[in-house]
Amino acid sequence: TNHPAADFSPRWSPDGNWVSFTSMRDGHHEVYIVGVDGHQLHRLTEQPGGGSGAVWSPDGQHLAFTSMRDGNANIFLINADGSGLKRLTDNGAMDGAPVWSPDGQQIAFNSNRSGNWDGYILTLITGDVQQVTHGAAHEFIFDWFPSGDKLVLTTDEFGEETIFTAKTDGSGFTKLTDGHMRHTSPQVSPNGKWIVCERYESQVAKLMMINVKS
Repeated sequence: TNHPAADFSPRWSPDGNWVSFTSMRDGHHEVYIVGVDGHQLHRLTEQPGGGSGAVWSPDGQHLAFTSMRDGNANIFLINADGSGLKRLTDNGAMDGAPVWSPDGQQIAFNSNRSGNWDGYILTLITGDVQQVTHGAAHEFIFDWFPSGDKLVLTTDEFGEETIFTAKTDGSGFTKLTDGHMRHTSPQVSPNGKWIVCERYESQVAKLMMINVKS
């Protein structure tokens, strides 16, 4: 892109032909897609509440994103051609940071609807929402394992932000980092064996690799 306004949060489409991103070029956050050659720019959202943080479905047909169009953050779904806008959550709290399951049947997200920030899973075919974490701390889902039965999350229960894994029903809590340094933004490798994350040392971020087994 080449525009005076800010363009950010790029995401590849599964087929590698498109990039979705958030732009301020219309005065507020909106979701766009553009071909990898820089042509075929399409604005997908056109609402006062805008849209941000769009993520592609595994089949490349849809994008989930967060919008403030009703005064608080909710998650919406839209087709890649800009049609078929659908609200997925309708809650007075803040819902955001959607992450697709590997099979495209569910979307994990984070919400403060319980009073704390917790991780939730929405099943698309039914609209059912399942709360994954229930601790007194703030806990956030960041990614799915390729198997689709496990998540990587963070918690501030132990002091500094700490990375852990859990099954999608919230069981099987396994802590991967201690609470002495802040570890955040975990992402699972395609084979599910590694997690890359940020570790903050004296307020400077370093990229770290974690072996999930060890």
